[in-house]
Amino acid sequence: MNRIRFTHNWNNKLNNNIFTTIRTWNADKDHYYSSKVDKPFLSILNGKEHSWCELLYMEVDKLKNIPRALICADVGKAYDESMKVFKKFGCGADTTVIVLTFKRMRSVTESEGLASKIDFDNIKTVTL
Repeated sequence: MNRIRFTHNWNNKLNNNIFTTIRTWNADKDHYYSSKVDKPFLSILNGKEHSWCELLYMEVDKLKNIPRALICADVGKAYDESMKVFKKFGCGADTTVIVLTFKRMRSVTESEGLASKIDFDNIKTVTL
């Protein structure tokens, strides 16, 4: 199961039909997310399952090249304040970032929350 983790719901974005997340780039993330476009994800907010979403797009660029409006909408603050938030996460203007765009499909139900804790890929079958 694909998961995307969040420690903060900036601008309440996880409740929007379409939302982005901007993260620092590395080769592992690039490979992982590029292979998951059009795939479902379970968004996790502070360790709790939040919603099902689909990865629509993955784009890589320098933070300084990302449109200001997107940066402001992603964080929910004015541009200068948003850039301070990114700086706290180690992202400067020249940092290469991944912009992930998701489509929210639906909230996680309580019963799904329990079922998703089971690692179905590693269940062993015992024959008696």
